[in-house]
Amino acid sequence: MDETIGRHEERANGSLAEQSRTEHEDYVSGVLYDMLQKEVVSLRKAGHEKDQTLKDKDDAIEMLAKKVDTLNKAMEVVAKKMRREVAAMEKEVSAMRVTKEPDQRHGTQVFPEGLYSSHTLSSR
Repeated sequence: MDETIGRHEERANGSLAEQSRTEHEDYVSGVLYDMLQKEVVSLRKAGHEKDQTLKDKDDAIEMLAKKVDTLNKAMEVVAKKMRREVAAMEKEVSAMRVTKEPDQRHGTQVFPEGLYSSHTLSSR
C-alpha cells in the first residue's frame, strides 16, 4: 500500500517527490555512514589498545623469562659450589678417618701391651 502512495505522489508531484525521497535517503544513509564511521574508529581504537596491552604483556613475559634464566644460572652456580664444598668436606672426613685409623691401630696395640706388661710386672 505504501508503494502505491509513493507512486501516486511521484506521479502527482513529479520530480519534487523524487527529490525529497532522494534527499531523505541521502540523509539517512549519511547518518548511518557517520554512525558506522564512529563505530569503525572506536573499534580500531579498541583493537589498537588491545594490541598495545598484548605487546606490553609479551614484553613483561620476556623480561620475566630472562629473570628466570638468570636465576636458573645462579642456582646452577650455587649448586656447583655446594657440590665442591661437599666433596671437599668428604675428602677432609676421609682424610681424618685415614689419620685416625693408624693411631687407633697403634694405640690399641701399644695400650694393651703396656697394660699387659704392667700387669705382668705387678704380678711378679
